Amino acid sequence: KSNPFKEQTFQGVGFRPFEFSFVFNARSQTEVNTIRKIINTFRKFSKPSLESPESAIFNYPAEFQIEFLTLKQDIWTPNKYLPKLKQCVCKSVNTNFTTAGWKSFEEGAPTTITLQIGFEETDIITNSDVKIEGDGN
Repeated sequence: KSNPFKEQTFQGVGFRPFEFSFVFNARSQTEVNTIRKIINTFRKFSKPSLESPESAIFNYPAEFQIEFLTLKQDIWTPNKYLPKLKQCVCKSVNTNFTTAGWKSFEEGAPTTITLQIGFEETDIITNSDVKIEGDGN
């Protein structure tokens, strides 16, 4: 006879991941250059660095502090409808250069690029981190 009692053991909590997607539509070579700098900056700071050029020891990649803000009467304030994030690391940077099919400027730079960035918090979220409006916390 099968056991009618079921149990589940707590296996722990993982780090929260967050994904962001941005579509860039360049109208000029200047905008293409700016988009390229943005993408390469995220790529650079999502990777570890070497302690020294001849070393095999890596330093940790950069950490990011992401905040969701709202502009109200010329003042930026935290958006209470979006989660507050702890320190994050950038785990992935993906680009799609053919978002709108292949269209390019004369020198070959794509006109539309989609940038997808994946972040993961470096600290576990517990119930004390979650604020419920009106409970005094």
